Amino acid sequence: MNRKIYMVLRKNLIQVYFKLLPISVISVIGLVCLVTTFQLIQQYAYHIANEFDFTFSWSEIAIKLLIGNLFWAILSPLLLLIGQRVANSKGLLSVWQLGHLTIVMLVAFVQNALSLWFYNLSYYVQNGYMRDFLGSNNRSELITGFFTSLIEGVVIIGIFMAIDYQKKLANKERDLAKAQLAGLKMQLHPHFLFNTLHSISSMIDIDVKKAQRMITKVGDLLRSMLSHNEDEFITLKDEIDFIRNYLELEQIRFQDRMEIDFSIDENVMKSKVPNLILQPLVENCIKHGVARSSGHSKIEVAAALFQNGSKVSWVKLEVNNSDDQELRSYGSGGFGIGLSNVEKRLAQSYGEQYYCHFEKLDSHCYKSEIRVPLELKND
Repeated sequence: MNRKIYMVLRKNLIQVYFKLLPISVISVIGLVCLVTTFQLIQQYAYHIANEFDFTFSWSEIAIKLLIGNLFWAILSPLLLLIGQRVANSKGLLSVWQLGHLTIVMLVAFVQNALSLWFYNLSYYVQNGYMRDFLGSNNRSELITGFFTSLIEGVVIIGIFMAIDYQKKLANKERDLAKAQLAGLKMQLHPHFLFNTLHSISSMIDIDVKKAQRMITKVGDLLRSMLSHNEDEFITLKDEIDFIRNYLELEQIRFQDRMEIDFSIDENVMKSKVPNLILQPLVENCIKHGVARSSGHSKIEVAAALFQNGSKVSWVKLEVNNSDDQELRSYGSGGFGIGLSNVEKRLAQSYGEQYYCHFEKLDSHCYKSEIRVPLELKND
């Protein structure tokens, strides 16, 4: 029983230790193989360039390099932890930093000594001869190898700290995007529910069946919100389904004054898009178009595959609003805060790889267009 507990604890400690690295253990092993292969080719090139008169031993040198790199893989979490503590410490060449530098030097010595000893053991297994660990050849390799190991250790610290920094930066950007999405939802939910409940209460005295339909649509929308509450990206199909329910609910509210038209290419329905990216666009159509007009309004939602001559495929999304009466401006400068937030979210999600344009075509028509890279969701 005690042995089982010990085995479980040891396994958990090993997992915790290697989780300090910003990449998986499999990636570390792949990196070891890649570096070993590169070093082996480098050694062979050096052998050829110097025209040595002895045969190049591929297996012997490969084993030696692989042993050294495997020990670096084992010691990498410790090196990264040391590097992070030095980076977080204040001052220049403080006692704390010098102490950690001493530890790095000790780790480099241990790595070099263990690699050499294990190489001697493998040499003994292959040839039946065990070299004296403190012999002249080994002493020379211990001294020169220490400085090489020290440089390798510093390089490993730099590489893993850079990867760790990039990963943390990406996580912060993702958290910020989620926070912005949560802010959008916080704005949407109370405003949307207030307007909808007010419309339902007004409709009850006029048409009970329509009021019941509106309640059903509200339930569908809330269910959709909850199912994708934590998702930064959803499929275009899910986004269109939400927008369809949203507009159908508003259509009940505005009755014959509002017409809805969907033109969706089935080839892009599985593409991933930012959650609720179209909602502010259609809300603006309602708020600044339909709600302010006594005439007939038409809202068009379109999605299609777009290629502008390059090899990159895009998803083109359009939300257009037209009215037989003159439309008022969409807020200050033509477009409101909601549309500005749409562009900010696109920039955060795609960097410069997106297109976003809002345009007043004439006094009767507004056009909103978004293009994002086509990224299909895996089934």
